[in-house]
Amino acid sequence: MPPHERESHLATDFEPPPSESLPESILEIEPETTPTRSPSDDLAIIDGDPEVRESLGTELIASQPQLQLRYSGDNALDVVDMDPAPTLVLLDIDLDVAVPTAEFIVGMSTRGSCIVIRCTRLDPDTTRTLIRIGASGIVAKVASRQELLAVVDLALLGGKAVDPTVARALADEEALNNPKLSDREQQVMLLFAGGLKIGAVARRLEVSPNTVKTHLKRIREKQLQAGRPVPTQSHMLREATRRGLVT
Repeated sequence: MPPHERESHLATDFEPPPSESLPESILEIEPETTPTRSPSDDLAIIDGDPEVRESLGTELIASQPQLQLRYSGDNALDVVDMDPAPTLVLLDIDLDVAVPTAEFIVGMSTRGSCIVIRCTRLDPDTTRTLIRIGASGIVAKVASRQELLAVVDLALLGGKAVDPTVARALADEEALNNPKLSDREQQVMLLFAGGLKIGAVARRLEVSPNTVKTHLKRIREKQLQAGRPVPTQSHMLREATRRGLVT
């Protein structure tokens, strides 16, 4: 049957859950709930390189003996048509697939598949989005086989996992967008965000109002450089809350 005539199993009215930041430097991301997996123990590998598919299949089955290779190819629509859905889908996100990547991930994860993505490079925002909409793991293609297998193992247990290369990229991006404030700047942010006026902050810290103004100026400059501007007291309260200074 031609691809365009196939009845798609993919969900089209899926509303992704709220975005959550990934941990900065750890491999595993604990899920809120363990997703319901397909009763099948089938493995599907979607990759454009036959040799890579063969190698991945051999190593994954050796690591997870309960898996059976049910699909190995480069057509995502073939996997969409599988019923029941495979337990594990290894997807090369760099491949030009017939189904939009986000739609594929949402649809297959909704049907119970554990989806582990292999990529050459992903920006941190895309990485977070893919995890949020249903990907169970993300592995850079430069990652070792041991790292790939570790991500798969954790993902099959119901977790969310990224390999160390991806984790470092997320940590680097978070550091860039989370400017380092001095202890005194954090104190000024906390007090000012809490509703105190500049004079009251100065008295609390036993410094001059001009010193408080200087700290506020530096805080705003750092935040603006990082793309997290705090032009008003309410903006600073939101930033202080995000940093954990205010609960």
